Amino acid sequence: MSEPAQPKLLSARPLMMCVVLGAFAVAITWIAKLVNVAIMGSVPWLSFPPPIPFFVPVIMAPIMVKRRWAAMLTAVIAAVIGGGMQLAAGILVELATWLGAKNWRFSAKWAITTGAAFGAVAFGIMFVFPEFRAVAPGLKVAALVIKVVVFGLYGWLALVLVHALERAGIRGMTRE
Repeated sequence: MSEPAQPKLLSARPLMMCVVLGAFAVAITWIAKLVNVAIMGSVPWLSFPPPIPFFVPVIMAPIMVKRRWAAMLTAVIAAVIGGGMQLAAGILVELATWLGAKNWRFSAKWAITTGAAFGAVAFGIMFVFPEFRAVAPGLKVAALVIKVVVFGLYGWLALVLVHALERAGIRGMTRE
């Protein structure tokens, strides 16, 4: 008797993991939108998009689900209610998964680099807003450093959360 094949992304367990992570991303996104109001009042040059970990569940998806397109599916679910930045996160994480996660071994280096790369993308998006383009060059450099470092730490946080869930008995998918 042969072993059952690995479940596809749209089978029950991987799909439910993506849905739960997408809902988690929506919750963080809405909190980020509320916190962004305070950030806009105090440091407006840092507020677009807010330096809040709204994309952490999208980074968690390929680590837990271990299926191609898990990050993008999670991002699409989150973007329906949370907003378009989740789609940018999904595309970037899928690209990082394709480039850097050989044999589904997600390391801290991969997670931090993926988060930092999204920080650089978030910094680039800030130039869409005329308020940011009017900011002094020194503040723009500070915004770049803050986004890359903080978002890199959020990438590490995604890996820490996955390991905490595994210790709590919530296992991701296996891939042999």
